Amino acid sequence: MNMNVNVKKLYIILTISLFVFPAFLTEAANYEYLNSVAGRGDTIVIYFKNNKSAIKSAAFGTQPISYFKYKKDYVAVFATSATQAVGKYSVKINFSDGTVFKKILAIKVLSTPKKIALGIPKKLDMTPASLVSNLRTQNAVLNNVFSATSTEIFFNSPFGLPLANNRNLGSLYGEIRQTGNEQIRHMGVDLIAPLGASVYAMNYGIISKVYYDPVYGNSILINHGHGIFTAYFHLNTTIIKQGDKVQKGAKIGTVGKTGYATGPHLHLSVKINGISVNPLKFISAFK
Repeated sequence: MNMNVNVKKLYIILTISLFVFPAFLTEAANYEYLNSVAGRGDTIVIYFKNNKSAIKSAAFGTQPISYFKYKKDYVAVFATSATQAVGKYSVKINFSDGTVFKKILAIKVLSTPKKIALGIPKKLDMTPASLVSNLRTQNAVLNNVFSATSTEIFFNSPFGLPLANNRNLGSLYGEIRQTGNEQIRHMGVDLIAPLGASVYAMNYGIISKVYYDPVYGNSILINHGHGIFTAYFHLNTTIIKQGDKVQKGAKIGTVGKTGYATGPHLHLSVKINGISVNPLKFISAFK
């Protein structure tokens, strides 16, 4: 979904890092950092350095936490949603040797979502109400894919950006679009690029779905393992198929303006255990 807004430098946003503070672990196993404060749509990764004891279970309040071996260390990964209630949440991770990691994470509203007016392209032939209805239908399809569980992790390096030039940012994560009487929250970022520009996989993974729908247009969903997915929407062409294994940086399609789009761009989304997170902050989460 594209808009004519002032182009912002993506590298400025990518320099915004999460503030980290030492965590506490009973019986003093090796650990690295955990945020003591997080915003909405954040990705939180806890690194347990050189810890020989495996993670047995983990929870963020009542939400599940993904945990797996990343490079040589165990990590715990979870997310805050775009509408996460402000307050304090417990983070608890149990290890196979009986040690327990405990921390309180405070969720605060670090920025107010921008509200904009956005019309519907004539090519869609939809009213605001039918657009929202279509979104609900398509999101149910997507959520079914994102709910797939995997005990395997397919990547062992940081995530990269999906375009050769990622500096032209159109729409931010969390923006609220006013379309007629309907409000639609933008659960990703729009990267403006020329029609036909190459789109690359952000990391190793398995193609979960390649499809077309009237709202998201030509779309690709990649499963990176343990509940982590990347999604690429409004593509002009797709050159892979469901079930393919892709390497980091592999070309998967080209930038388009299919579906609910007013101009060529890539809508990029990232999901962690079904929760949409800010893709730009997600990029910096894995070292």
